[in-house]
Amino acid sequence: MKEYKTEINGSEMMIDAQGRYVPCDTIRAVDLLRDELIRSLIPEVEEISKKLAELKAKAFKDVDDFLALSASQYGVKSKAIKGNITLKTFNGEYEVRLASADNIEFDEQLQVAKELIDECLTEWCDGANAKLAVIVKDAFKVDRKGRLDKNRILGLRKYEIEDEKWKRAMEAIGNSVSVTGRRRYIRFFRIDDSGREYQIQLNWTDF
Repeated sequence: MKEYKTEINGSEMMIDAQGRYVPCDTIRAVDLLRDELIRSLIPEVEEISKKLAELKAKAFKDVDDFLALSASQYGVKSKAIKGNITLKTFNGEYEVRLASADNIEFDEQLQVAKELIDECLTEWCDGANAKLAVIVKDAFKVDRKGRLDKNRILGLRKYEIEDEKWKRAMEAIGNSVSVTGRRRYIRFFRIDDSGREYQIQLNWTDF
């Protein structure tokens, strides 16, 4: 934790964002209260964040150990078990679901595909292709963090369009894809008496 308060020549000072020492008695009360509020919350948040990371690691380990035990009955190593798996309690009240997905990245060939697609959109002026143009434009929209929706882009390849330029664009999209790894997910659910399921919320995507 960075130093944020000190005493100089008997005067209490706070350090601002530029590293300057500011006498506390010259700082507005609301600014002092805001600082105090944040500093009171952060330790609790960091502690819960740490516990979530530990719980996630434990959950994966415990489930992997169980899968190894279950597979060992048939002489199969647990590493051979891939794909989505659902574990249920005996009475069906709770579920643990494991899923995995490839981490996909696009290289510079995606920009080539985008150029070809833009040319197609310019040439398409009516009919079914004009309607598809709206879907295509949406596929290349970025979110608030400037990231592309990979599923939307890859989904463009399902459209069978008899256009040589479009086909080259789809080929470029396919060639631009590289799998950089695989991410595992674990989620927990409760099922009520009517069969409706409720996910037990644990936002640990970043762990």
